[in-house]
Amino acid sequence: MKSIFVSSVKSACEAALVARGFRRLRQHEVALDISSDFLGWVGLNIGNYATHVRVNPFVGVHCIPIMRTIASLEMDKYQIGSVATYAIHLGDLCPTEKVLDFSSESDLSSEASRLAEAIKQYGEPYMRSIASIPTLLPLLKDRTNTLGGFPERYAMALRLNNQDDEARAFVIARQQEYSKRERAVRESFDRFAIPFLEQRPRGQG
Repeated sequence: MKSIFVSSVKSACEAALVARGFRRLRQHEVALDISSDFLGWVGLNIGNYATHVRVNPFVGVHCIPIMRTIASLEMDKYQIGSVATYAIHLGDLCPTEKVLDFSSESDLSSEASRLAEAIKQYGEPYMRSIASIPTLLPLLKDRTNTLGGFPERYAMALRLNNQDDEARAFVIARQQEYSKRERAVRESFDRFAIPFLEQRPRGQG
């Protein structure tokens, strides 16, 4: 489908979510305010095909202190809500709404409303249920072997949960493990691990 139609689908979904209490962060990015530390996160995951645009939604949370501190340690620019700290497929919560297809004949507003309503009904309670660091810890731990930033998020969550000794031991163990892996994996983790180990939580030496 033409890029203008893809943009129209994103805009329709964004508008439908904003109408249900989500906040527009940037063009085609919305979030739900949960607390000073947590945003509810939505990823639409757009697939563009010859005959239709497919929206494959994910829902989860963006933990501001975890993501902001990791960005600072890695010398990256932090963008609030741009990446999920943890998310799952909406279909895991609402099997009848696994994906939505929009064609040029679709009623964009109606289909976007259907998607937003499913996110509101099934995704929002889930977002709120995991919006704490103690709740996130076991979820992040289960994904640490997938890389993709999860080892870093797990280590930072441990530190923010006042488990710094455990966090440091985890990071050191991962450094040793990744020393046997390809260079790109090792260097990517070291961007986080080296400043993380140099930094001590407030009140410690």
